[in-house]
Amino acid sequence: MKFGRLSAPSPLYAKPVRSIRLMLPRRMLIRRRLGRHWRYIILGCICACVLITFMVFFKALNLGKSSSSQYLNEQGEGGMVAGFFFGKDGQHQRSNDPYERAFGGKSRLPPSIETMEEAPKSHTGDTLLNYYMTMYMDGIEISWASGVNTRDTLLEVMKDFLVMMLEADIDFITSSDKKTKTPIIINSETKPGDFSGDMTMVEWMSKISKYSNKGMKLNFKDDEALRVAFPLLYTMKETLHAPIWIHADVVAGPNNPKVTVHAKNLLDIIKEFPKVTLSLGWSTEWDPDGHQFSYTWREVINMAKVCAPIRQHVSFAVRAVFAVRSIRQLKWILSLTNRFTITVWANKYDILAIPELYHFRKNMDPKKVYYNLPLNMVEGLRKVSAEQEKDTGKQGRIAKWDRTIWQPMLLQSASLAFMGSEQVVIDGPGSWLVSRIPYQPELQRTRTTVVSGKIQFLRPIALVAVETRFQLFIRSSGVNPPPESKVQGVRLTITDDGTLSLSAENLIRAGAYGMQTSAKLPQTDCYTFRLVDKGDGFPVYCEIRTATCEGEDVNDSVSVELHLRVPYDTQGQLFYISLTISGGKDPVIIEDLTVI
Repeated sequence: MKFGRLSAPSPLYAKPVRSIRLMLPRRMLIRRRLGRHWRYIILGCICACVLITFMVFFKALNLGKSSSSQYLNEQGEGGMVAGFFFGKDGQHQRSNDPYERAFGGKSRLPPSIETMEEAPKSHTGDTLLNYYMTMYMDGIEISWASGVNTRDTLLEVMKDFLVMMLEADIDFITSSDKKTKTPIIINSETKPGDFSGDMTMVEWMSKISKYSNKGMKLNFKDDEALRVAFPLLYTMKETLHAPIWIHADVVAGPNNPKVTVHAKNLLDIIKEFPKVTLSLGWSTEWDPDGHQFSYTWREVINMAKVCAPIRQHVSFAVRAVFAVRSIRQLKWILSLTNRFTITVWANKYDILAIPELYHFRKNMDPKKVYYNLPLNMVEGLRKVSAEQEKDTGKQGRIAKWDRTIWQPMLLQSASLAFMGSEQVVIDGPGSWLVSRIPYQPELQRTRTTVVSGKIQFLRPIALVAVETRFQLFIRSSGVNPPPESKVQGVRLTITDDGTLSLSAENLIRAGAYGMQTSAKLPQTDCYTFRLVDKGDGFPVYCEIRTATCEGEDVNDSVSVELHLRVPYDTQGQLFYISLTISGGKDPVIIEDLTVI
């Protein structure tokens, strides 16, 4: 039986597809090859085109909310289509910007606290250990890249996701009409007057901020560069998110009295952008035959005076070759406030002894010291234990004084008292420390008051020097009120030339005895004292001894003993302990001041 072909209703798409087929010449190879499947192949091509169109549309809509959408929108629809076919790498091949090709559309690195925040905010003034997600609260965990002064160097360093802080030197160029000054990144390889290969400061900071979480440290060499750069820095503050450090050498330091950036100018300018960290340093020079191998007390005290009005975080740039011999001074300035840290750095020609750096690290608080040093030195220092209590115990050096029991009384505008964790520095006339509570032997459990400590005089710079006197009062009325000239009590005076005296001051009944005891010791920079008061009816006893300023006392030191009997003056004595300096204009360092 012969059956005829069954006819089925034509699908909706048959007519347009048939029209397309009829447009092709019958003898064309493509039509012969399509054969009976030509309808399905053409239909698949149409669906693919529609699908790609919808994918491009929705992708552009979603990426409009992210940072990568800005790049895609700039490239247009063709760039997005290329991205779908070839991935992100294919997409970036259409960009001429090497930073966009390397970092565009990727997560910013290294990891920071920003990755944990729901709403983005600026962290330009954050401390580094609070911003970066390090394993330990140790400044050695912060990694640095110095001299990032060229485009190629910046690109390579940004590819290293472990680097956290980038450092560059800032200068400026003047336009041909002398009307415009532009801050730039100094390229050490560029010839003077030819800045064609350098980046502008704005471009350098924009690249880092856009593509990474790396912080930036800007080094300024003079006041004019600061004045030129800060207006632009202020306009960028809405786009900057990672820590920003501003560095300048503002205090004369070892072997170099020249300071090119004035501290007052820096502090005035920084008010426009307060959410930054100040990196303040000393001007330094070093060679193996130099006459100075440490930061002196005077230089460190001068830095403390500069920082007195500052409310930002401050990190002191300390050269490693001088740091290892300045532990006492640097520990003191660090202990003045929690806002202070240290950044240890080294010149490529400096000769460093690794064991000395070990000793420095052992004696410092690991949370307050950063190390901007060559990688091999940092890796060596990582092996050193950062347990401060064990290290302090090994050194046998424990802070003895408690600054919480003392109250500074500053009676004049030039009066200063810097109270650290181990030392206190008294500077200027009218500078006093007064105990917060009275100490009367009869009312104490031991029935004895013992005041002890070490003082260090700084040798005056002036050719005509005025003697500086350290004065300690027991059984004292304190100051403010009464005025300085009316302070009552028993006074110990130590003069920087070694002259000593123990006397009654403004006490009515003391005149009945008419006693004053005095002595003379060899002149030295440091003296220790121990003053003992057993109460009314007993003489006041004091021992003063010459001492070395560094380390423990030596066996060949010279000492004297002073005795003075003074009755109680119940109307004037309030039994506070007070101390001050008078005479010369040089500060005095008081160490291990204790009262028992």
